[in-house]
Amino acid sequence: MTTTDTCNRDGVLPDTLADLLDAACDDMMGLEREFYRPNGLVWHRGIDPSGPCEVCLGGAMLAGTLKLDQRADQDEVDAAVRFGGLRGKLKALDAIRRGAVCEAARHLYGEHHPNRHRCDKVARDDLELMTAIVRVADFANFYSWDGFDAALPHYRKLADHLRANNL
Repeated sequence: MTTTDTCNRDGVLPDTLADLLDAACDDMMGLEREFYRPNGLVWHRGIDPSGPCEVCLGGAMLAGTLKLDQRADQDEVDAAVRFGGLRGKLKALDAIRRGAVCEAARHLYGEHHPNRHRCDKVARDDLELMTAIVRVADFANFYSWDGFDAALPHYRKLADHLRANNL
């Protein structure tokens, strides 16, 4: 099976931290629970042919938005990530998962983009955003649907704070 057989390359991932986080959560919630299992530490990994595919926030977008097949091998996953410059967006999601919002901004926007610098200031000065970041970090390592379901409201709240700050 080729990557073009297992991945819809027409999918487009959002360009802001808030929209990227919301879309990843939407994609995760749209996955069939019998075929996928949340695991914050892997992007997209089929464990065995009869078991579920493990996905993190980025992996949920690979499976959801980009329609990467749940049985895609590592080469197919790597090819999907390389296509269209997705690595920075997926790394941004991984950083958000850990509560590292400014690192996420660096991955998504680049080192010298104004949003990246605004993130540093906002993360220092906005107490509600800092609280949301800490709560997300508490749920960073989810390994099941129960773990992701517990983290979901905190991801949504963080996305709202990022959106309020134009991030």
